Amino acid sequence: HDLTHLKDKEKDNFIKSDSTNFSFKEREKMKCQNVEETEISQYDDLPIKIGGIEKKGKGLLKKSLTYFTTITEPLNKVVKRSFEDFEWLRVKLTKMFDSNFIPSLPKVNPILGVENEDVTMRSIEKFMHDISLDPIIKNSQILYDFLSIENYDQFIKKKKDYEVITPCNDIQEFKSITGEIDVGFD
Repeated sequence: HDLTHLKDKEKDNFIKSDSTNFSFKEREKMKCQNVEETEISQYDDLPIKIGGIEKKGKGLLKKSLTYFTTITEPLNKVVKRSFEDFEWLRVKLTKMFDSNFIPSLPKVNPILGVENEDVTMRSIEKFMHDISLDPIIKNSQILYDFLSIENYDQFIKKKKDYEVITPCNDIQEFKSITGEIDVGFD
């Protein structure tokens, strides 16, 4: 099917999913882009550990920034990421992969910042583990960059590059592991 003639309301009837759990009058597999593999794609269980915390700055009216040492063993990379960086990653993943469930992060006091460091470290580690189980997210360049860019200034520049990402508006723009998506419509 050529979908370019469909109105927005009709496009809403399409499901962008590799799943076949939906009931529609018609179903069709359509070609889409393959997800490009990254260096971490090959790991079924990607070991991402939070190895420590470093706090920087603290003023009378300013909370300290907490950096988490993030260790990705297969990449042999150790990066420092702030809690705000993990929040940024979650927001970006949610926008980029809106059909996927993106787990939440722990709540942090907006004034005091990270208070219970051990609980926060475990929660972030679980968040990273959970998102790495999704094959599309695990294959994403954004996750790879998050885990592999060791120089923090370069990472900040890369974050700015991701600010221009726009959501898919056409089926051919979707990405899947198989290079196909199963669409259904009434």
